[in-house]
Amino acid sequence: MKWRLHDPRHWPATVSIGQGHDVRTVAGRLGRSNPAMTLRVYAHAFAAADQALAAGLGDLLRGDDD
Repeated sequence: MKWRLHDPRHWPATVSIGQGHDVRTVAGRLGRSNPAMTLRVYAHAFAAADQALAAGLGDLLRGDDD
């Protein structure tokens, strides 16, 4: 895999948001005082987190123990 200049910055932010960490904390780690830019740049990570949340809720409703 070839890393680009900003990949070391984007990767941990994307992973953190995808794992459900709040955007204000992630924005602070990136050195941003306002999380709005972080919300715009990493919107794709929120979609993945939303899908994981929906799947987990579906499991609970079906009574899956996994």
